[in-house]
Amino acid sequence: MSVVMQERDEVLQLAKIDTVKAIIATVPSDADNMFIIVTARQLNESLKIISRCSEVNSEIKLRHAGADNVVMPYLIGGQKMAKLVIEPDIVEFLDYILLQSSRNVSLKGISCKKMNKKLVGKTIKEIGSRDKTDVNIIGLRRGNGQYVFNPEPSTKLLSN
Repeated sequence: MSVVMQERDEVLQLAKIDTVKAIIATVPSDADNMFIIVTARQLNESLKIISRCSEVNSEIKLRHAGADNVVMPYLIGGQKMAKLVIEPDIVEFLDYILLQSSRNVSLKGISCKKMNKKLVGKTIKEIGSRDKTDVNIIGLRRGNGQYVFNPEPSTKLLSN
């Protein structure tokens, strides 16, 4: 192992990589991010790893190396700029919701795995989220990874 690789391992160990919940690898080189991912995953198997990616063909490799999510800033930036041309009001509205610090409007993800057992198997209508808590369920993700937008009130909530 080269001195540079040993130094990188030591940096991750000094950062207490074995005890943290997540790491974000954002160095400019996809190869360097891959090394960080592989090393971090070896040191902490339960770690949430987010990686930056520059090249389209690197995304799959970074995921195979152990990244949970891969972000391509140039691609996302380009898509957002194109959307701003086509639908600027929607982009600005979503940015407002996602980035504001107001308490009256926010988007939150809630894991059904942590859901109260009394609610499992109940429909959205039965739990009365809107009536009881002033919460709107605008989407959900099924156990198979499929997203459902604006689910029907008859949709059952399951722990997966």
